Amino acid sequence: MYKREIDNLTHSAEVKIGLFNQSIPKYLTSAFLGSFFVSLGIMLIYSIGGVMHHAGVETYKVLMGACFGVALTLVFMCGGDLFTSNAMIMTVGSLEKKVTWLDALKIWVTVWVGNLIGGVVGAFLYVQAGLASGKSEYIGEFIVSNVATKMNTPGMELFVRGLLCNVLVCLATWCAYKLKEETAKILMIWWCLFTFITAGFEHSVANMGFLTMGLLLPHGADVSIMGFIHNIGWVSLGNFVGGIVFVGLPYYFISMDKTKKSISDKSAA
Repeated sequence: MYKREIDNLTHSAEVKIGLFNQSIPKYLTSAFLGSFFVSLGIMLIYSIGGVMHHAGVETYKVLMGACFGVALTLVFMCGGDLFTSNAMIMTVGSLEKKVTWLDALKIWVTVWVGNLIGGVVGAFLYVQAGLASGKSEYIGEFIVSNVATKMNTPGMELFVRGLLCNVLVCLATWCAYKLKEETAKILMIWWCLFTFITAGFEHSVANMGFLTMGLLLPHGADVSIMGFIHNIGWVSLGNFVGGIVFVGLPYYFISMDKTKKSISDKSAA
């Protein structure tokens, strides 16, 4: 059961380390694009949220959640790599012994760095575009207010929110590998992202760009580099654990063919 999906994830892990071994700059570029696409989704939902909050519409968070699907849809349809989904993918590939744990570590570190660069660049361009200042200053204030909240949330809460978030992101990824129709893939991506944004979970890659926006916009003492490190550190750890422990490992365990392994062991004996 689920063997086809596990094989697809394993093949993806092989492709990723293959690109890495061919050219680290190429793999970094793929990670950059993944995060940059996510930052485009962040620009969209916080522009919407800022306008609706300014107008006194209390249901702004629901609409923000309904619109964030564009982020992961761009990653899957256009191409790009994310630290969050790679937690699951490289774990499965390593357990299947198609890539090594050292390969997985290389990918996790490199994709995280590439995602950070993409998020920072996306945030810089958004702020330079002036879309959160001047006549749209209320959008900037909305962004900074939310950034301050994220930076000052207790570490354990960030960890658990990150864990829950990546369960949904990895389930969206799992569905994208499982389903054949593009429309079905997009629909499942939309549902999973709608859930995590509306519920208030934390995505490390999205936060890389979003928190940078807060740092680049006028802000108070509650927005700081240390707050950035605090949030990204705890959320990245939660994302990592969530993707591996609650999605990758369970599906791998279910898919294990014990009968085949037993026959193989007897043949070897």
